[in-house]
Amino acid sequence: MAADRKSGRDMIREASLTTPADLQPSANPPPPDVPPAGMQPGEMQFLPPGAKLEAPSFKAVLELPLGPIAEKIHISRHVDTQLSHAQARAMRSLIEGLRDSNAKLANGRRVTTSADVVRFILDQIGTR
Repeated sequence: MAADRKSGRDMIREASLTTPADLQPSANPPPPDVPPAGMQPGEMQFLPPGAKLEAPSFKAVLELPLGPIAEKIHISRHVDTQLSHAQARAMRSLIEGLRDSNAKLANGRRVTTSADVVRFILDQIGTR
């Protein structure tokens, strides 16, 4: 029976994350060689002060295994880690996406830092 059990790493490898091909932008921008309506090819367009450039938004769906928690086990409340470059870019994307969607932590604070992203994800798991 022990041979049938998968390690945590094997389960994480099998976790389902949508691939970039599955991700669809929320809006279809025109091809780069076609200028927006009312503009000539090569003409520059400037944003008015205070305007925000809208980037296509993506969503990732992640499926992770959750296990039971033994009654008398130590549960760490601290996370300290160094991220790889790819992980740091993913974290920045999460910060921006959650901030732009006005996501809030369980305590009502807005998500603005990488620590907030971790808290937000764990809040979502903890409420299920």
